[in-house]
Amino acid sequence: MPESKKSIREQFGIDFLLGQKEAAKATPFSAPAGESMGLVDKAKQVRLMAKVLKPLGAAPDAQCHLADLMDPTGLDLPDLLKVEETLEKNQLVTVVSRDRLGNHLIQITPQGREFLEDLNI
Repeated sequence: MPESKKSIREQFGIDFLLGQKEAAKATPFSAPAGESMGLVDKAKQVRLMAKVLKPLGAAPDAQCHLADLMDPTGLDLPDLLKVEETLEKNQLVTVVSRDRLGNHLIQITPQGREFLEDLNI
């Protein structure tokens, strides 16, 4: 098949990099491009989660609005919303009240505090 007709996976996936025989022997950590979150992406996600949880844990009653986290984290509201969704999905925060503009009131959970302790933050 001509190079221009190959799919992105065929051009840049593990099969392309290793060849057919070696791809079959590849470890689970070398999945084709785009199939799983890479280690660097996971590290960035953990860093962002900790960046939000730390000031949240120090807030009165361990809760605050997302807009109040903008200055201490350096993140804007759309980015904070993405991090908040991830934190909620992982049960590290609970949403106390939702705001139609996205300025939710969130509170750190015991799992969120444990997460920070495990990171030694």
